[in-house]
Amino acid sequence: MQSGVEFLALKTVRDQWAANVPLQADYANFVTVCQSSGTGKSRMVDELGQYIFTIPFNVRADEGGGAYPLPDEEVRDYLAPTVSYEEAYIQRCQIFFSTLFRAISGFLIRCKGEGSLSALQLAHVWRLFLGENRGTFYSELVERSRQIARTGGDYVGPEAPFAQLQALVSSEQLDPQQSFSNLPVVANLSKDKLHSYISNGKENAENAKKALDTRQIPVNHGLKVVIYFDEAHTLLKASYVEQEDEPTAETTKTVDDDLKPTVGMRKSMYHHILSVLNTLKEYGFFAIFLSTSSRIRILAPPPSQASSARQTDDRAPLAPITEIAFDCHPDLSAGIALNQKLSTCRSIEFMAKFGRVLFWALLEGSYTPAQVLNLAKNKIAGYQYRASDASLRKPEEDGTLACLDLRLSFDYDLRRDPLDGKEERLVENHMRLCYSVPTQCAYLWSGYSSEPLLAEETHAATIRNCKPDVASSSPDPKWPPSFSEALGRGWIRFTHFGKLGDSTCGVSQMGLYAAFVRGMAYIGKPNQGNSDVIIPVCLAKSDDFSPQDMTAIFVQFKARKVKGGHRHDYTAEDLEAFPECDRALPYCTLLMELGIPPKCRSAKTVGSSQELRRKERRENSKPHLRYNIRAFGSTSNIYKPIEREHQDDYHNVFRTMAPLNEHARQNAEHISQILTMKPEWTCDSFNSLHWLKSEVTTVSDDELEEPKVEVGPVTLIGT
Repeated sequence: MQSGVEFLALKTVRDQWAANVPLQADYANFVTVCQSSGTGKSRMVDELGQYIFTIPFNVRADEGGGAYPLPDEEVRDYLAPTVSYEEAYIQRCQIFFSTLFRAISGFLIRCKGEGSLSALQLAHVWRLFLGENRGTFYSELVERSRQIARTGGDYVGPEAPFAQLQALVSSEQLDPQQSFSNLPVVANLSKDKLHSYISNGKENAENAKKALDTRQIPVNHGLKVVIYFDEAHTLLKASYVEQEDEPTAETTKTVDDDLKPTVGMRKSMYHHILSVLNTLKEYGFFAIFLSTSSRIRILAPPPSQASSARQTDDRAPLAPITEIAFDCHPDLSAGIALNQKLSTCRSIEFMAKFGRVLFWALLEGSYTPAQVLNLAKNKIAGYQYRASDASLRKPEEDGTLACLDLRLSFDYDLRRDPLDGKEERLVENHMRLCYSVPTQCAYLWSGYSSEPLLAEETHAATIRNCKPDVASSSPDPKWPPSFSEALGRGWIRFTHFGKLGDSTCGVSQMGLYAAFVRGMAYIGKPNQGNSDVIIPVCLAKSDDFSPQDMTAIFVQFKARKVKGGHRHDYTAEDLEAFPECDRALPYCTLLMELGIPPKCRSAKTVGSSQELRRKERRENSKPHLRYNIRAFGSTSNIYKPIEREHQDDYHNVFRTMAPLNEHARQNAEHISQILTMKPEWTCDSFNSLHWLKSEVTTVSDDELEEPKVEVGPVTLIGT
């Protein structure tokens, strides 16, 4: 059900580990996953545990609302409280991780006592054991850590215990000087139960190996162990207070209060945990931090904003993973037939299939359609669950903006000051998708993709009232049928807009069919040309309809001072619309002149003698000679005063909105997954229409234009 996104995550962490760890680069053995709620982040990393040895933690604060998976409360409470000084918290983290690695080693030694096991088999045996004993294992782990902290004995840093764990996973020779720790839940495990874990683990590992082989992903790799923290924004609280007294409500402050930790301020638990895990940079270890918070200046800061001096060099940080499963319902994976029913498209069960995993997964569980609709409303508006105060159940400013944004697809200026945090708050609290964070982590690219269920809960009923003279008008040139006869029985159904990525998707009947099924209309790009908005219209005479029943209303908005003439008219032929249609198809064009002021009377003035002389000179003189120079780009090759080290600064100021070209992972699989999230709709892209049973399989590949200068007819390429 994850559409293979777990394999993409596996290759991502492997590639990032392989690129950085051999260099022993500081803070290069972790990555964040930043994405909004309900997108399957937790499921993605859980599935990752089938292909690599994984240690999972969920540190979500207990806020009610039925969130899943459940938090590991003992681990969260152990890592979360503030302490009176920094060194105390660092020691707490060191004890916890060293005890964790030794406890897992104790379990693996018991497993290996029953026979030889591969790394993949051990991963599955551990996964099965933890699936049934997670609460007990972590509870005993925390208690053992507290005991070591109290007595001060048997304490070592995490490096040696992890080296032992890595050797066990890799079937390497163990260091006889290193000891392991058997927790009671492991020591008391019966042989029959252990044999069951091993037997089932071997079978599951064989299936996992086949899945990897099918996708041509190597089973063995230098990266041996992955640890992840789900709901990692909980760790952004301050870990200590700068005083000797115990912290109080007045002195304890979270990083959220100051937006980011800097030198001289309280560091968060998150940053101290990174410091401890950074000691494992020489090993086959990688950490993942999952969060709905996209406050990239905290979770994955640019070097200039990092809290550690070792993060402030010129090396780019590891940009957050944003690629998640979208439109991955099994029915969509198999392909929606091109002969749907209007009544089916309006059902909650059908609309829930599109977009993120959350809603259709709940419907296939125990939730009713009414409960899912209420949850969707709460999620998009940002209501507080179970709030007794009625005022807390009302959407605030961000929630109101989110409701409008979801339907109208607002764009945020990528050059704006990111410290305002509005776009990030919409991702964190109001279901806005984060498409990409560039390599330098200086901004994020986000938006509301087509999710009919969310749009259904935010739209208000629209009353359409056509004037009789319009409804009875005929096309130009005069020819029956009238407007009402041709389009009067058509169906208009849209609750939100999707952004067009090219000029073809919105004018083809297949693209119009796709939009109508999702309850969507199209918004064109600023340079789209004739149409600003394209509204699908279904002309089906019964409940059944197909792409051949689709036409459109093409809307153009103008804000001119004077009314435009006939030169602004356009036809379907001008748009190259309905290319697959071989019959005369009715459609509507709507020009909305929004900026024409009312007519006012003005006095005529006689031109001055100076103006008359200028006019006379212009009529008698030869035209001025024009030598046209056109410069493209803002590099030092084009403008010599721009120093090479400052090229990125100028690029940031002058860049156009092409954030996909700045995505941190530019290979085909990652770009394809971003496009599957529907930031834009293109008719020649498999990622836009993959859920329809059609022959549209081409993936567009738009490349950035190289910087260049044009002088007259000659083109000089920057070198």
